[in-house]
Amino acid sequence: SRDDFQYIDPEDVLYVKAEGSYCQFHLRNGKRILMSRNLKYVEEMIQSFTFLQRIHKSFIANINELTNYNRGTGKVLLSNGTELQATSEKMEALGLK
Repeated sequence: SRDDFQYIDPEDVLYVKAEGSYCQFHLRNGKRILMSRNLKYVEEMIQSFTFLQRIHKSFIANINELTNYNRGTGKVLLSNGTELQATSEKMEALGLK
C-alpha cells in the first residue's frame, strides 16, 4: 500500500531503473522493489552513497558491481550479467572511459 515502508540496504542495490514516475530497485538477491518516486528523487536521496551513480537518464547503478563498459555500444555489464545503457558523458564523469 501507499503507506508501506521497506528498508533497503544500499549495498544490496545492483541498479535502479526509472519507470515513468516510479523507480524499480533491483537487488543482489534478485528481488525487485517498486517505489512511487521518480529517479531524480532517488538520486537526491542516495547522494551520500558514492557507489550508487547515475549512468543514464533511466539508470542509477552500483559502480562496485560494474564488470565491463563498452564505449562502442554504450553498455555496462553488471556482476549478475545484466546489461544497462550508459551515456559516455556520465561514464567519463566517473572516470570510466
